[in-house]
Amino acid sequence: MRGEEEEDVRRRRALAEGLELGGWDLFFRSESFVFSGRRRSSLFCRSWFPVDGEIKGILVIIHGLNEHSGRYAYFAKQLTSCNYGVYAMDWIGHGGSDGLHGYVPSLECCCRHWLIPREN
Repeated sequence: MRGEEEEDVRRRRALAEGLELGGWDLFFRSESFVFSGRRRSSLFCRSWFPVDGEIKGILVIIHGLNEHSGRYAYFAKQLTSCNYGVYAMDWIGHGGSDGLHGYVPSLECCCRHWLIPREN
């Protein structure tokens, strides 16, 4: 990454990490973390899980263009109240993830970060 792009990523990641994820902390737990994609780019991720009860399932939220995972915090909290765990990540160039702000080369490029070949 170039110097300007690196600085932009640092600024966006700090904003993403500082985003208030909730107020229902008695009922759910949330965290943010960075996932290293297959193309050596860092993807900013969030998770929300209910504190009590058996988890019915896990959902993955994939945001649209020009958005970020934090916009779905309220929806994720609603899902945790129904005993679902939730993960969300920021696409390359979005939110706290690496990449030129708002630029996604292709859907295939994005999917490559998540597709890991199975070993026989």
